[in-house]
Amino acid sequence: MKNNLTHLYLLGITLVVCWGRNVPTSFSEAKAKVNCPSFLQNDPLVPCWTLGPNAKCYCFSRTKRLDWRRANEFCRGGGTTLLSLETYEEDMLISQHIKGTSSPELLNDYYWTSGRYSQEGNKRWEWAATEPFQPMTYTNWYPGSPSNNAPGSYAYVNYLFDNGIWFDMTNTTSILFICESIDGSMTTTERITTDGTTEATTTESITTDSPTTDSPTTDSPTTNSPITDSPTTDSPTTESPTTESPTPDSPTTDSPTTDSPTTAIVWSN
Repeated sequence: MKNNLTHLYLLGITLVVCWGRNVPTSFSEAKAKVNCPSFLQNDPLVPCWTLGPNAKCYCFSRTKRLDWRRANEFCRGGGTTLLSLETYEEDMLISQHIKGTSSPELLNDYYWTSGRYSQEGNKRWEWAATEPFQPMTYTNWYPGSPSNNAPGSYAYVNYLFDNGIWFDMTNTTSILFICESIDGSMTTTERITTDGTTEATTTESITTDSPTTDSPTTDSPTTNSPITDSPTTDSPTTESPTTESPTPDSPTTDSPTTDSPTTAIVWSN
């Protein structure tokens, strides 16, 4: 009997540990897991993974090759954007995933990012993911790059190098690309399908709205006070001088109006 209880206890501990490994550790991780599909836009050529401490969703083009603008449209059609490598840690995270054993189907190749030279006259390289576009503060350019600091130039990562190195080229070249999730957004754009056709798509990220509670409105009862007439005396009345003072305009409110009782004032000697 004692041995059976021990076995049940150990079995219970094992189940709890195994189950706990799959439980999100935070609300942001749980949200990211819900928002990360197996394939972006149900395209088997673009598989997705949840990566990093922030549990973001990254989708990698496996063999699908597009120019920068069409890759940007494809990502936005799935409620994502092209990849922005804003920190060294994220740069290494993506590089290690592509080269790691957990994703053997990914190629060491050229991948588009959201990086581009500003087209609004800002004369800078920036991440063209979510507006307002942010300037690049972390970079990993190959020595001598970027080679063309002008509108129409876009940044890509060459993962034929050990850790991935950045280069630039024009929009006319078709290469692989990486998309990443964005929070609290709705994107409506033309979805580019594998056969080259387009269709309008609206994608909304999952957000949590606080319930709205309508508080009942309580009307205050109106009380009519009785009006008491004061007795009139035939004594002479002294008129006080009248002074006109400016009256400030008060804001208008929709509160109920209560009639004040009227009192007759009599001046007596």
